[in-house]
Amino acid sequence: MPAAAGGEGAPDLTESLTNFAINSAALAALSWVFARDLRSQSRDRRVVEREESLARLQVCKTRASLDPTLAHPVSTLPLCKEWHVMAWHV
Repeated sequence: MPAAAGGEGAPDLTESLTNFAINSAALAALSWVFARDLRSQSRDRRVVEREESLARLQVCKTRASLDPTLAHPVSTLPLCKEWHVMAWHV
């Protein structure tokens, strides 16, 4: 490093160390933001995948689900192919 060697036309050592510290801090900050963005993308991808899988669920409606006098109509529901979801409201 020319600043450490000194001599004619060499930059000041303290100025070089200050620039190095600023560049190191900027690199650390950008790395942190990048890592946080990657974690956020991963979390968002999991949320979207969960929402898409919920959107593919098949909803089964029966007369029992429309009758408010039945206390627990789950046992009267027909079985759906993939998942069983109770439709409480029409």
